[in-house]
Amino acid sequence: GSISANSNFKGGPISGGLTSFITKNYKNFIWFIIVSVLFFILLIFLIDIRPVIDRFGELSAAARIKVWKDCIGIITDFHLFGSGLGTFKYIYPLYKENLKTAVDYNYAHNDYIHLLVETGFIGLSCLMAGLVMLFKDSIKYLRFHFKTSNSFGFFITLGALSSVVSILIHSLADFNLHIPSNALIFTAMIGIIYGINSGNDSEDTIKVKRVRKTRIRQSVISED
Repeated sequence: GSISANSNFKGGPISGGLTSFITKNYKNFIWFIIVSVLFFILLIFLIDIRPVIDRFGELSAAARIKVWKDCIGIITDFHLFGSGLGTFKYIYPLYKENLKTAVDYNYAHNDYIHLLVETGFIGLSCLMAGLVMLFKDSIKYLRFHFKTSNSFGFFITLGALSSVVSILIHSLADFNLHIPSNALIFTAMIGIIYGINSGNDSEDTIKVKRVRKTRIRQSVISED
């Protein structure tokens, strides 16, 4: 459960790393990676992780992997459209081979595998396409704010994007987005990214406006 356990501490390093990448300061980006690794190593020694171990002790990392292996059979049989939304807890017991326990599992403890089981490659492809669009738009917005020195828009967008990335990382080892509060935060962060940037002109639009202003000035000067 190390991925899941450390997810709450990723917001700061993610924000710093995204800032360096977006502003094309790759030297700082490398330093952020090094510092982040050292930071997480330090956390292991300084933080009392017993409550975290108790929280995730019900399903160890080895048990998670066994659940994911069992899901391969479901994905093979329902690879295109999946078994149907909300059917994991019913269909998983029929394919459970690697995990020898009587405990019932309602989730795959990996949101992506869970989605693949229930909606197939069609559903997972839709999610991936949406995330690609989200990150592409977010980077465009952040670079726009950076170039126009709009610190408010830059850091609000950066903070929301960092939250989204943290939740997505957390989802690699838990049923994160099946928890209503987390799903609500995830949706709200995406809404903030698009909401705060809905009135912004794109770089192309700004260039067109500059050209128009230049032409108007030139026409006024020529008339004089």
